[in-house]
Amino acid sequence: MSEIKLAPYDLTEECLQRCRRLYRESFPKNERTPGIEHFARKKNVDYFAVYDGDSFVGISYNVRHRDIVYIFYLAVSPEFQGMGYGSKILSLLKNKYSGCRLILNIEEVEAGYSNYEQRLKRLKFYEQNGFIKTGLKFKEIGVTYDMLCFCQQGSEIKRKDYLDLVKDYLGGFLYYTAYKLISI
Repeated sequence: MSEIKLAPYDLTEECLQRCRRLYRESFPKNERTPGIEHFARKKNVDYFAVYDGDSFVGISYNVRHRDIVYIFYLAVSPEFQGMGYGSKILSLLKNKYSGCRLILNIEEVEAGYSNYEQRLKRLKFYEQNGFIKTGLKFKEIGVTYDMLCFCQQGSEIKRKDYLDLVKDYLGGFLYYTAYKLISI
């Protein structure tokens, strides 16, 4: 592993294809956001293609709201998984957004799910990288998520913080007409 970098997502055909492919391969259809590339142009969104030298290794899609950064999507290309890239990307994000509360959602970690071991492994990965469970759960498009936070001592995330971020990201109309109808 040489020096990895977060490169701002751009609209070159090569970058588009790599990012789109990894996004589709990494996230089930019901966990993908319609119009993600449209939203990536917003001022409060940072969409990064992650490179190790010239090798494309992953993506990170982040939404900023006040002092909160929501790591909406983080994925490492299959051929680079298990090599420490996920931890290195999280380290870069922690440095980039120093002083901010970083949050992310993972599929609910409860026994009884057919992929429970995978969910538990994901939780342990984030815990090893300093994230803690907040106790907040969100149901979006039929999927229940546990929210994790990388926060400074004494700070916390409240349900309203996350909902304000989602409203800011989607805009009031989409938030009230779409998100509120499909989520709790």
